[in-house]
Amino acid sequence: MLKQFDEHLRPGGVVIVSLSQITFSNAEIGRKENYYQVLDREDIEPVSTFDYYTYTSIPALNSGSVYTALSRDIRDLRWESHEPWVNNGKNYSERKYEMVEAQYKQAVENRDIEQNMERVTDIVTYCQTKGYRVVLAMEPVHASYNACFDEAVMDRLVHQHLASLELDVPFLNYMTDERFIHQREYFHNPDHLNGKGRTLLSSLVYKDLKRLGYL
Repeated sequence: MLKQFDEHLRPGGVVIVSLSQITFSNAEIGRKENYYQVLDREDIEPVSTFDYYTYTSIPALNSGSVYTALSRDIRDLRWESHEPWVNNGKNYSERKYEMVEAQYKQAVENRDIEQNMERVTDIVTYCQTKGYRVVLAMEPVHASYNACFDEAVMDRLVHQHLASLELDVPFLNYMTDERFIHQREYFHNPDHLNGKGRTLLSSLVYKDLKRLGYL
């Protein structure tokens, strides 16, 4: 993408490379497949399954007349069995951890980690060649997610590989930032910010880039 749009960037511009728990284990798995592994169908109640499929597959059935025909009790059950904040995010986070661990194990077996390390290096090298200033960044997560992806886990999944690359670029790690971690109001789900959270993070990144002399 950088190569495709670099005509719109100027030397001295800042490129922020976002890192996550799957940066080095990603094997080009589609987002839908990842998400379906988190929202396991067997955990969805029958009434919620009906609602799920009408909303994703048959939008016409969600017209006002059909929707109002459903009882209030049924409507109140919508998504309850697989909302990301059930049990304060613990269920979602534990499911996501299991998925990431399985993906990491597969990545080790398939040597995807080495390939992804090369990709990160290539991105940074390309940016530096073009005169762009690179910053690595990791977004905040909620406390329920951080409980699964603690420091030891992140060292194994990400930081050990990042350190071995010896990239001479700043790393803004907001993952356990106290301004976010216990503030559910900033999150869409335990590992993704909502609009309010993104607004706050953008302001913090801007301040940190100024502190680094990048702006």
